[in-house]
Amino acid sequence: MKKLFKTLSAMLVTAVAMTALVVPVSADTQYAAITGNKVTFYKTLIVDKDAKIPNLVFTFSTAGGGAVPGDPTDQNNPTITVLNGTGTIAPVTVRFTPKTAFDADNAHGVRADYKTATLPVEIDLTAATYSEPGVYRYYITEVDGDSRVLYDVDENLAATTGARVRTLDVYVEDTGAATPALAVTGYVMYLGQVTAAPSVGTNATSGNAVSGDVVIGESGIYVKGNTVTEATSAGTKTNYIMNAYKTHDLTFGKEVIGNQGSRDKYFKVTVTCTGLNDADKFPVDMSSHAVKEPTANSATTYTADAMKTKNNITELTGAQLAAGYDFYLQDGNYVTILGLPEGYDYTITEAAEDYTSKVKIAKADSSLDWNSAEDGNDALSNDLTGRNVTTDIHTGFTNEKKGLIPTGVLLVATPVIIVALIAIAGVVFFAVRSAKSRAQEDEAETAEE
Repeated sequence: MKKLFKTLSAMLVTAVAMTALVVPVSADTQYAAITGNKVTFYKTLIVDKDAKIPNLVFTFSTAGGGAVPGDPTDQNNPTITVLNGTGTIAPVTVRFTPKTAFDADNAHGVRADYKTATLPVEIDLTAATYSEPGVYRYYITEVDGDSRVLYDVDENLAATTGARVRTLDVYVEDTGAATPALAVTGYVMYLGQVTAAPSVGTNATSGNAVSGDVVIGESGIYVKGNTVTEATSAGTKTNYIMNAYKTHDLTFGKEVIGNQGSRDKYFKVTVTCTGLNDADKFPVDMSSHAVKEPTANSATTYTADAMKTKNNITELTGAQLAAGYDFYLQDGNYVTILGLPEGYDYTITEAAEDYTSKVKIAKADSSLDWNSAEDGNDALSNDLTGRNVTTDIHTGFTNEKKGLIPTGVLLVATPVIIVALIAIAGVVFFAVRSAKSRAQEDEAETAEE
């Protein structure tokens, strides 16, 4: 009996042990970490309608935006927790050149006196690793690299210091598969540096581009009717960054005055501009107010071919302007170089030859009508040299040549006087002769009587 009990006990222990082997053990569930994708937004550059796209490079850096606790129990605005964006994200650049195509007319709602060009900016998030569901936040910063650029669609530039920022939230979710897995399901980009947690109901899309009438002012660039600042941008979605390239036009002309001034004589006028990119191109507007193929004449000291080579152009490069470029202008001519970047320097000189050279062109002397907003002739009253230009320039030369008629009898009038004296002498001669004849006739008649 005792032996049977031992046998049964041994069998029970073995059975328990075997049972333990077949009972499922609860596993330690772990998500397999995933990496981010590449996300694209857009960079739009606004330029004056007459300007060309300059050579400009814009740089964007991306860094983790910091964690923000959410409160899903808030009855008025339930929010979701934000996690700090992971990974070291490499900076990216986008390059505009004169070959960059313009957008369609009136794109992005800009006024008719501006036009735009847009290029994609791709942020590579494959260096980021996500191991849990959540919203991962990054700040994308556009580095201020050029003083000639107005940065961002922002009415109040004082709301930030230096660089411009976009907030990028990356939504990572559980796929719901039998085996737990993660996936990046969407991105949301906001204007400014958002520090609040997003709403539980936030739609994870890139959002619509800001639209409206773009206004460009000295204090910045913003969208009329949809104005935002860094302080009020939370929740305002966007998918692009819009900047403006500030440019100005340079007009210079020629006026000839004086009774000895030749109105068809050509003078050489040299314009030099510095502070430009050598490869940038600037349209030259001569239209109907200057001669592209001047004709040589006796008053002009330059050949027709030499003048045509210089005048018959439609654009100049920054390198040509930096070296000094010659134009040939006669009375009433003027030339406008378009789209020069804010902050450039200029100097205009001329070869006055035997004329008196006066700086600027006064309205009283002007035959130039460059200002379509005003009727009549216009002054060109800016200096012939300017530094750090921040406005359109209108300048030029007035050349004077005159001769005064001295008092007294002029040598050139002597032949006229001699002819007059001969005529008078002839009249006197014939009058005297006629008188003598009549006297002789009277004497003869008396003698006969």
